[in-house]
Amino acid sequence: MKKLFPDSIIPPRDSYKSTSEVKKKPSFKKMIFLSIVLYALLLWLFPIGGNKTIEEDKGKTAIEMNKVLELKEDRVKLENGDLSLSLNLYGNRIDDFKNRDIDTPLLSSGVRFIEIGESTQHKDIKWEIESRTSNSIVMKRGLDNKTHIVREVKLLEDRILLSDTIINNSNTKSILLPYTRVVSDTYISSDSSIPFGKNGAIYSTDEKTEIVKFKKIDGEDRAVLNKEGMLGFTYPYHTTLLQSGIESSKLRVHEISNFVNTKGEKSSRYQVDQMSDAVIINSGENTKLDYVIYSGIKRQSTINGISEGANSIPDAGDSIVYGLLKFLTYPMLKLLEFLHTHILSLGLGIMLFTIIIKLLMSPLTRKAFGSMDKMRLLHPEMTAIQKQFKGNPSALQIALLGLYKKHKVNPFSGFFFLLLQMPIYIAIYKVLIIDTDLYNNGFLWIESLHKPETVTVLNLFGLIPWAGASELLVIGVLPLLMAITMWMQQKLQTKISGNTTNSMKWIKYLPWVFMFLFATMPSGVMIYWVLSNILMIVQLYIFKKIYI
Repeated sequence: MKKLFPDSIIPPRDSYKSTSEVKKKPSFKKMIFLSIVLYALLLWLFPIGGNKTIEEDKGKTAIEMNKVLELKEDRVKLENGDLSLSLNLYGNRIDDFKNRDIDTPLLSSGVRFIEIGESTQHKDIKWEIESRTSNSIVMKRGLDNKTHIVREVKLLEDRILLSDTIINNSNTKSILLPYTRVVSDTYISSDSSIPFGKNGAIYSTDEKTEIVKFKKIDGEDRAVLNKEGMLGFTYPYHTTLLQSGIESSKLRVHEISNFVNTKGEKSSRYQVDQMSDAVIINSGENTKLDYVIYSGIKRQSTINGISEGANSIPDAGDSIVYGLLKFLTYPMLKLLEFLHTHILSLGLGIMLFTIIIKLLMSPLTRKAFGSMDKMRLLHPEMTAIQKQFKGNPSALQIALLGLYKKHKVNPFSGFFFLLLQMPIYIAIYKVLIIDTDLYNNGFLWIESLHKPETVTVLNLFGLIPWAGASELLVIGVLPLLMAITMWMQQKLQTKISGNTTNSMKWIKYLPWVFMFLFATMPSGVMIYWVLSNILMIVQLYIFKKIYI
């Protein structure tokens, strides 16, 4: 009988291992133990719901907080249809602000307050109202030695303008130290703990804009601003930015622990602050400092608007981070925005977006199918080799490698083409976490496409009116469908290619690992993934019917 392989690629008989030497399959108990360890590791690497260190304060308004802390209150309200602002005349912090684009006030979005002042400012001194309209107010407060500040606050369509004029009516010069600070809660919401997201404190200098992630915030001085700069906090879908009128200052991003929460206990906050060099105002002169504040959705068109022209925040565009794959992410984002505009339903827009992306990726898919077809044609010879070297794994591997080399086939080429698609998948993921239209936009049973499902295994997929504990099993409908469709796709691929070698068996566990790993992904991402799997199954089925 003709030999399948030359003797040179078959190991000598005395090197064969006996059947008793072949490794036994791991027991069921070991598999359960390894699964628990893997799940615990995934929870540690990707914590569900983030780290909420002061949950009792979340959602508290400034008015509620001040009542608990027994601070003086005398508020005046400004609004223009798009924005509303409630100012406490004691202290004059911007701590009760709402943008129509966000369903929660500024405080519940993470930022606690914005403060603009000078070193001699006292929170017990009340600002006097000089004049006011529905969307603007002019206030005044005195300083030492007949020096006073006139502050004008005005609401524009999408931002707040604040102007301080420091007037020195004394006979001597005045020396002031203006400062600004933006303070945020220390809890990391589920929005800001999304993998691959870059969220935290943001500031700009002469040279660049930098984002300091929440977990990396410390008490060190970060930069010296040599011009009017930007500071604030940024999250996946919204941001709070302050364009400072202070020209020369030192900026810090740090955690502070001298705050008191609603229970009267000390708690921490994140803070980015800016302290000016000494400002000297001679007798009879005045100095004006202008500030611009934006707190709202990171919609590209809106951010472009506040980045240009008068009363702008020039570096605001840096709050939207596209990453290294911007050349892919940006056009995809514009495509999804176009589909949403013309289809109205964002969920249907994501589904049509998925179909279009699949069509664009079809050349790579055809390459992968071609690789599977080559493996299918080699299946009879592979089966013969497996029978010949049954019980001898090392000899089997050497023989299979010889077969692949002879026919110039790479059994991992399908996996290679999958790797080529990974940048596209990452870009799509970035699109779906950058797209602000996902924010509080529901679809079918999904409450919001920017959040994980609330319908999970714990509440029997919505049959029980209970949200469940966030740290437990939070597998929703979409992660389960993702795992099932991924498993079906793998089964069909294996059947077509005929590749059942031990080297590929580990892949069969990936769907169930991914089900746990991505259970807390935004629902919009999961819709894309599930439909993408279904379309791949359809393509594989058509390929099987035509060529096999």
